[in-house]
Amino acid sequence: FQQRKLFYLFMSGYGGAISPLLHHQHCVRRTSGEIFHLKETSDDPTEDVKAEKQLRFVPRTTVNQLPKHRKHERAKAIRNYLSAEDSGIFGWVYAHFLKGSLFLVIFEMTIYIFVINIIFGWLYWIFGGCCGDEEDLSFWDDFNFSFQTFTTVGYGTLSPEGVSANIIVFFQGIHNLIMTTIFAGVVVTKFIRPRWKFRCSDFIVIRDIFGVPTLEVRVANQDGKTTELKTLTATLTYGRMESRSSGERFYQMTNLQLKQSERHSLSGVWTLQHVIKKGHKGEDDGSPLFGQTFDVLKECLAHLHLTITGVDEATGEPVNIIEYYEADDILYGYKFQDQLQFTKGINGAPSIITIDFAKLNAVEPAVVSYPVHRGSRNNKNDCKGQISQQQQQQQQQQ
Repeated sequence: FQQRKLFYLFMSGYGGAISPLLHHQHCVRRTSGEIFHLKETSDDPTEDVKAEKQLRFVPRTTVNQLPKHRKHERAKAIRNYLSAEDSGIFGWVYAHFLKGSLFLVIFEMTIYIFVINIIFGWLYWIFGGCCGDEEDLSFWDDFNFSFQTFTTVGYGTLSPEGVSANIIVFFQGIHNLIMTTIFAGVVVTKFIRPRWKFRCSDFIVIRDIFGVPTLEVRVANQDGKTTELKTLTATLTYGRMESRSSGERFYQMTNLQLKQSERHSLSGVWTLQHVIKKGHKGEDDGSPLFGQTFDVLKECLAHLHLTITGVDEATGEPVNIIEYYEADDILYGYKFQDQLQFTKGINGAPSIITIDFAKLNAVEPAVVSYPVHRGSRNNKNDCKGQISQQQQQQQQQQ
């Protein structure tokens, strides 16, 4: 038993963490390849023998299939907000100008300037009193005067005459000052914003690395030759539906511990990893994904949020990337295909590193120690099992 335990821990790659694990978690590998995890026990060997087997892990591949529809192709959940303060049309326009494409915003501004000058030209044409003798002028002369007023060109050949024309010029001047300031601010803001092509993989894979289930997700800077991101920090948050003894359900959010959450710069590909391991007794160092099956994740409406912050090298502006993953995007028994190809230089020639961004979402089957729950369905890893078990305890107390 001890030899098998030490061999498994050594092959699992726990390294310096082997010693504390010997006192808190025991693992047995059968000849069939199944790995049995025992309950946390004390250092007393007699208590270790009496420990109950909670989970068994079976080596499997391709536990769940790739989703038929990608994230952006799936139907989004409809959210109804009650008693909320709506920003209205002005809030929508504000968000559209700041989030939309720079060229689209410039095109929309051009259309607006053309339309608003037609309106003011029509007012000059209707109310009269503009640009001298009206018998020799047409509507397009009034439109030309309106456009010159908007752009403050003022050639001097056209000028307002009469009270009505000067009143229209007064309001048009105020409008022009406000809109010119807004347009200039929007263009400058969008021009100095970082322009990067940052992508995250469409899937999250879980596979065994040195015998330990490990979660992996990829991020790539596809414009690394031109724009390099500096001082990156990654955060992966796991959320699921849980319930209290009263039956009230709520979302529980937990930050997953990444093997490498910070990076100096990124001009290519970065693979984030989270080790799915059982925590030590009395310590909060385990993974909330330990013992979770794909069916449980779907049943509990599990999801993952990936947030990456960094600084654009060219502008020095902060960059924020947020990606959302549902349970269908988590693939058990898969691994990402290798994106890097290294060619060693010959006779003093420089080595070549080739990054194939087309393989960002390419996956292939891999072995994963998949958890199989023993006994009843009411266990701590089942979100519905929590409700039924707590209700049974309440009934017994009553």
